[in-house]
Order: sequence, then C-alpha cells, then structure tokens
Amino acid sequence: MMVSFCLVLPLLVLFVRRRWTLRSLQCLLGFGSLIWTMTLIELSHERLNANQPFLRMACILGFVAIFTALSAWLLGRPALIERYRR
Repeated sequence: MMVSFCLVLPLLVLFVRRRWTLRSLQCLLGFGSLIWTMTLIELSHERLNANQPFLRMACILGFVAIFTALSAWLLGRPALIERYRR
C-alpha cells in the first residue's frame, strides 16, 4: 500500500495543481530524508561492529539523504508555490 502511495503522489503533483499535493509531496520527501539518515546510521554501526569498511557507503547514503532533503526544501520555494492554487 505504501509503495503505491509513493508512486501515485508525484503524479498527482503533475496533474492536480493544488497546494495540498505540493505539500504532501514535500512531507513525503522530508520523511524520506529522515529514513535515509536513520538507515545511514544503522548500517554504519553494523559495519563498524563487523570491522568492515563503511566510508563509501556513508558518503553515498549521506548524499542521498541531503539530495532528498534539498528536494523537499525546493518544493517550498515561493516561485513554485505561486504556480499552485489554494
């Protein structure tokens, strides 16, 4: 159910030009960034405990979390919000 929600919500932003769709996608991206950060911390701890290299994995997941958070932030910019009706 969650997967279908995540797949349909971005399409709503394209076809339904209402602010609630934009805010919903922004919240979903913010939540996704939080999930990526939690995953980064958990996997880093596991790899450190197993004495395995973790730096590359941490850099990649950190970049993904930052990119996702930046995407959520960009959806809140006034220039984009003006294009969507209340």
